[in-house]
Amino acid sequence: MNNPKYIVIHHSKSYDQVVRDFEAIRHYHVDVRGWDDIGYHFIIERVESQIQILRGRDVYKEGAHALGFNSVSIGICVVGDYDLRSWDVPKVQKLIDLVKALRLTFNIDRDKVIGHRETYELRGLAQEKSCPGSMIYMSDVRMAV
Repeated sequence: MNNPKYIVIHHSKSYDQVVRDFEAIRHYHVDVRGWDDIGYHFIIERVESQIQILRGRDVYKEGAHALGFNSVSIGICVVGDYDLRSWDVPKVQKLIDLVKALRLTFNIDRDKVIGHRETYELRGLAQEKSCPGSMIYMSDVRMAV
């Protein structure tokens, strides 16, 4: 059972289209990687003309999104490649609203809202990924939530 003390933010490192990237991510996690479900608890993406929050794994079920943090975190993936550009305002607002609600529900401190890349340092390892993207400043995210 997941005992969330962190919220870990990710990006899909893919171009956000007007179709449900969620299904492609689920296919990769389940059919290619052999996991029992999608690794993230939530995915934020554009579906047609709207930004939506889609549910992945149940928040009480351990995730498969950040090694060393899966049993103590909620994983949120924002669809897009944020090494190339920054989040657009509607996605940022959906993310902020979701993180605020999760922080309140699970009593998670603001400083425990981290980017996937920050999990490496917290485990004493060299950073291997830029996730949730080099254009995303987690200090700004933490201030907003």
